Amino acid sequence: MDRNSVIGFVLIALLLFAYFTWFAPPPETVNKTVLPDSTAFVQKQDTLYTKQTKTDTTSQAVDVKEETITLENADLRLVFSNKGAVIREAELKNYKTYSQKPLVLVTPSRSRFNLKGSVNGQAVDLYQSV
Repeated sequence: MDRNSVIGFVLIALLLFAYFTWFAPPPETVNKTVLPDSTAFVQKQDTLYTKQTKTDTTSQAVDVKEETITLENADLRLVFSNKGAVIREAELKNYKTYSQKPLVLVTPSRSRFNLKGSVNGQAVDLYQSV
């Protein structure tokens, strides 16, 4: 390392030291708060929960008919379902498959996921509706 590099590093170090010494924000003061009694806190949360469950009786399951919504432009066509905003179909309009058919990326038959696990020695399908 030559003399100019050493001088440059020393000047940069001095500038950083001066910046952090004079221009750094003051340290934050820590407020020591007394934590409330845990049983009183749980009882308070429990009463809030019971009040909410008594007043919230409108959130019942509703049987909704599935409808599709199509969004389309010059390059892409998307078909959404109203049940969970699921993409039913996705087609790229300007591209073709090898056999010159429309390039459809997602179809209802190809968009199903199978995720299986094992619980207590039994196979469980995690995408099976309950």
